[in-house]
Amino acid sequence: MELFYPLVILVLFILSVFDLIIGLINDAVNFLNSAIGSKASSIRNIIITSSLGIVLGIFLSSDMMEITRKEIFNPSYFYFSDIILIFLSVMISDIILLNIFNNVGLPTSTTVSMVFCLLGSSFSIAILKIIFNNESFYYIFRYIKINKIINISIGMLISIIISFISGSIIHYFIRFLFTFESKNRFKYIDYIWASIALSSMTYFLIVNSIYTVYYESVTKYNYFFIKVFFELMNKHIIIFLFLLFLIWIIIAKIIIFLKYNILKFVVLYGTFSLSMAFSSNDLVNFIGIPVAGVQSYNIWMKEGYPNADTFKMSELIQHNKVKIPHLILILSGIIMILTLWFTKKINTLNRSIELNLSRQSMGKCKEKFTSKSISRAIVKLYICIGNIFFKYFPKKILLKIEDRFKIKNKNMNIAFDLVRASSNLTISSILISIATVNKLPLSTTFVTFMVSMGTSLSDRAWNRETAVYRVSGVLNVIRGWYFTAIIGFSISGVISVFLYFFKGFALLLLLILVIYFVYRNYLVNNKKK
Repeated sequence: MELFYPLVILVLFILSVFDLIIGLINDAVNFLNSAIGSKASSIRNIIITSSLGIVLGIFLSSDMMEITRKEIFNPSYFYFSDIILIFLSVMISDIILLNIFNNVGLPTSTTVSMVFCLLGSSFSIAILKIIFNNESFYYIFRYIKINKIINISIGMLISIIISFISGSIIHYFIRFLFTFESKNRFKYIDYIWASIALSSMTYFLIVNSIYTVYYESVTKYNYFFIKVFFELMNKHIIIFLFLLFLIWIIIAKIIIFLKYNILKFVVLYGTFSLSMAFSSNDLVNFIGIPVAGVQSYNIWMKEGYPNADTFKMSELIQHNKVKIPHLILILSGIIMILTLWFTKKINTLNRSIELNLSRQSMGKCKEKFTSKSISRAIVKLYICIGNIFFKYFPKKILLKIEDRFKIKNKNMNIAFDLVRASSNLTISSILISIATVNKLPLSTTFVTFMVSMGTSLSDRAWNRETAVYRVSGVLNVIRGWYFTAIIGFSISGVISVFLYFFKGFALLLLLILVIYFVYRNYLVNNKKK
């Protein structure tokens, strides 16, 4: 048993490598679909841009690591042996769950998977402790932070609504200004919108994120000029944003002068920004558990290796903020980038559900998703509300608005144009960055998917012929997200109980099961290729 816990720590880090690879394969469509769907550049250039974003994002993720340590459960009421088994069951169940969804071909959320696997394992161990200690079931509120779980769940549900509404409303005005034809655009709209998008992403993703993560270090080591810059930025935020906007206007005019499509630049910059937002927000899903496991092991080791079944982990909640060694961050970034490069052909992006549901033409919506009564009812309700709403608008104004949304060249060989791609990336990256700055475990999958659905709705891609099939597809994806939570909670709960009673024997069997799922996923991907 002396070697069991060091072995568990080693297994946690090995599993985190597999989790990084599988998780990135699952989430790559979130930050690559817009650039690939609009054909803003070659696949090679898009991957390079995304890799740079991932590298920068991994160094902005430390604050999110607190979630795995003390945000879901209360470590004070668990022993060291309990904590280690909780972390181990989360990693095993997360890999199994992501492999199942990848094999089925349904997008899922790594954030939801991590949160509810952590909830399931800690809940099961807490129930066992309540039973063995003859405690009332009411004591579950000591072990599990129910209020925090409810807040996270509500936050994720609200993010779905906010993302869809933001995408549809903001892009509606953007499309009205741009139209589908360059001849009908308002003068100067290209570089004005580009400057707004670029300055917004720059502030939220680079300036604000760096300030949030590293301001404490800047203050501690008294970097005078950087400290003054941050203080001035906070005091005069409107002036700062205006200057940032002017800088990007100048850069945009230079890019246009050099006869390079400014919207392509926005899409590539947005891909970089969204990749950075993804790695800064979602890295906790992959390495947060092993890091928390090492921290727990170090606390146990410093106390002289007391009995693991009686040593309480009160110090874990009192411990200073998680400091992840830069070496681990760098290795994580390398693994993510290598995965991005070597799975770009296996990861059939052009046939992904998100791309098919958001494309301007019907695509394969009708083939993939059947018409259902609930989707037909939603479409009919939307049409009725629209008819009532538009009765109060003059017909001349409606006709002029409608003219700006007409596609004259219907032979589009792309899923959607650069205007919508830039909207997708700008809105998604800003929403994700706001969540990261406020330490909210937002799902990048939820945000990017629902923003793309909202922008496709504004572009009239959801017409009378395809709306029912697209609504069915969206409902299927959302249903899959809820199944992620239920299945993750259940699998992790069962695995934690199995590990609790059988420990080493259970670990061996579960590792064999993980290897089987990973190998099966590899075979399925090869078959798709």
